[in-house]
Amino acid sequence: MTITRMFKTTSTLLITESHLLLPIIWEGDLNLHSNEPLMRQSQFQNIILHGDTVFSLAIALVEKQEVEFTFINEFDTIYKRSVTLGDKIFVEYNMIIIDRHRKLEFLAYKNDRELVMEGTLLTTSENEVFER
Repeated sequence: MTITRMFKTTSTLLITESHLLLPIIWEGDLNLHSNEPLMRQSQFQNIILHGDTVFSLAIALVEKQEVEFTFINEFDTIYKRSVTLGDKIFVEYNMIIIDRHRKLEFLAYKNDRELVMEGTLLTTSENEVFER
């Protein structure tokens, strides 16, 4: 068994209207996240991206740097803060490689290192179950 650990940081991604609208239209949720008058009265004070959209974008930033990052077998996330238009997100991650299997521990940040999400992913380069 070969174990390798790598700590890395991704590039940043500027959140645009496309990042907000396309997932909302796909999911059919046009009444909450993008409802500006309603969201201005909420705890968020602004329109926000779905948490799952932020997760997808964060993992896409990691995938952009990791060539063999194919099958996600399991994931766990904790959402800490919201993300809105104009925010810049980036990810710090620790990739633990055990033979063909990978465990990704990550922290997603916005702007000046405000933590928005933390989580883990179990992945393989082949479509098989990760054995613990």
